[in-house]
Order: sequence, then structure tokens, then C-alpha cells
Amino acid sequence: MLPKAKPKVLLLDMDGVVLHQPNIHSFVAMRVSAFVRRKLTPIIPNISYEKAENINRALYMTYGHTLIGLNSVFNTNTSIAEFNSHVYDNVTMDYIPNFQDDSMMRKNANEVLQVLEQCHFREIPVYIFSNAPIRWNRTVLDMMGLPIRTDYILGSDHPVFDKRGLLKPQAGLYHEVSHLMNYRHSSSHELVFVDDSLMNLRPCMGNGKWHPVLFNQKMVSLDTDIMSICPNMISTLELL
Repeated sequence: MLPKAKPKVLLLDMDGVVLHQPNIHSFVAMRVSAFVRRKLTPIIPNISYEKAENINRALYMTYGHTLIGLNSVFNTNTSIAEFNSHVYDNVTMDYIPNFQDDSMMRKNANEVLQVLEQCHFREIPVYIFSNAPIRWNRTVLDMMGLPIRTDYILGSDHPVFDKRGLLKPQAGLYHEVSHLMNYRHSSSHELVFVDDSLMNLRPCMGNGKWHPVLFNQKMVSLDTDIMSICPNMISTLELL
């Protein structure tokens, strides 16, 4: 008799996994660069936007989140609440509806919806696990017509992040998420985590509780002992 498969929980990153819209991603990156410029002006007088943009890119690539880099390199002592209030303000939120009828958004939404429908049929809980705040994730999900409950959005202002000031890819956050999943579901559930950043997957590699999945549209499906690779949302169903 084959061993019984572990029950699953599916955790999806938002930007780059659920949401694919280059204009939106570029707009958010612009807001982050503007924030970096504002925070570094007392340290680097007359810093240009272009220089702030380059610093933002370097910090993100090195630390996985610009805020972690700002605090680690420049000692800005900045909170995620301050970062979110600037980057995801009303200007940014009002930009999203411009893409309500975008063909790329519709295609992505249909693929994610198919995954959600299959997970609902199989009784697999689906969460958003994102460094963006809950407000951002909720707005994008609603625009895409994706029925994920708000209490299943683990954003950077959710208590699982906020009580220790953690962000992906800081290892402590994954322990907090694991504890929350154990409490809400059971310790026997495997956490299938899909992210487009290898850095965000590294903390859960080799952890039997987690199944890290790299989402990369330029690669083919691959399954190893370390992680899986999926080129599209539909292929994630094979892992559930």
C-alpha cells in the first residue's frame, strides 16, 4: 500500500507569481526608489533619483528587500510601516485600476483562478505570502477576481511579520509562518511555497515542513530533492 500523501497548504507570493504586469511592477519600483532618495538625503546630500534607483536595485538584489538593506547598510532605523505608507500610498493604489482590462492581467487571473478552484475542490488552503502590505494584496486580488480570504493574506503588516519586524527572506519569518500554519491547520501539513525569488526560497530549503517552488516562466518544470521549478501556475497543481 502506498503511503498516504501529506495534506498541503499552498502559499503564493504576490508580485511576480500571482501578479504579472510590467507597468505596475515598474511603478512600484519607482515609488521605492523615491523613498530611498528621501531616506538617504540626510546621509548623501543632493542624491539624485538615478543614484537612489541604483542603490535601491543593489539593496534589493543583496538583501531581498530594500528596507532590510537601508537599515543594514545605512542604519536608517526605518520601520516597515513607514516604508509601506510611502510606497503603497493612495497614488500607488489608484494606479492599479488602470490595468483592470489588461490582457496579461486577465490571462494570469484565469490561470490562478483555475488553481484556486482545484485547491478548493481538494480542500487545500491557499494563502498569499508577500512582503507587500495586506491592502496592496487585497486590492490586486479583487481586481483580478481571485477569491482569497483577507485573513489568508500574510502581508508585511500581518502580525506574523509585524511582531518581530521580519520580512522575506529573513529566516525567523518562516518559523513564524510555520507556527501559524500548525495552529490553523495541523503540524502534518506540508507548506508548498511558490515564489519567483530564489533568495526567498532559500530559508525553507532542506526543511521537511516546506516544499519550496521557484516560479520562473523561462524555465521548464523540474522537481528535485531541494526544490521544484514551475514555469506557470497550472504546473503547480502537479505538486499538490
